[in-house]
Amino acid sequence: MVKAPPPVVFRFFCHLDHLRFVCTQRRQEWSPKTGCIQVLGSSHEVRLRQGRHEIRLRFKTVRLESDELLEDEFVSWPLRGAKRTLRFETTGCGTQVTETNVWTPPRFARTAVKNRTDEQQELFDRKLENGKVLIEAVYAARGEQAFSTGIIEDAQALSIDPVVPIEPV
Repeated sequence: MVKAPPPVVFRFFCHLDHLRFVCTQRRQEWSPKTGCIQVLGSSHEVRLRQGRHEIRLRFKTVRLESDELLEDEFVSWPLRGAKRTLRFETTGCGTQVTETNVWTPPRFARTAVKNRTDEQQELFDRKLENGKVLIEAVYAARGEQAFSTGIIEDAQALSIDPVVPIEPV
């Protein structure tokens, strides 16, 4: 549970720059373009780097219900057809964020994916926890205005640096 209202939490997750802050050193994720905001029907690219391997993934925002739900569908291989859904529910003192990932891997990868399910869930849980820490810190400092102009500026105003550095333009 995140100690911030749904509009603040929802804005955080709609700004793709949040990926730079919630990922881990072991598996870095980021949008190559800073300042991107998800809107219904928008398509974006994200990059993932784990060890020496880096892949580019494209996804499309297929459902967006303000302050309640955000759903993406991946449109590039190897995750084509995979969906990620984030639900935001008001609780007594904040917002409960639930992430659901659905993917049917290609036949050749099913055993490897199945063997790493727990590891992947730990990664998703860690990212949500990292997001919670940042959201709560920025909300405590900026209140309802948190993330209204972006992630990077709000985080850096509190001396919180991204895991994935921002490349100069």
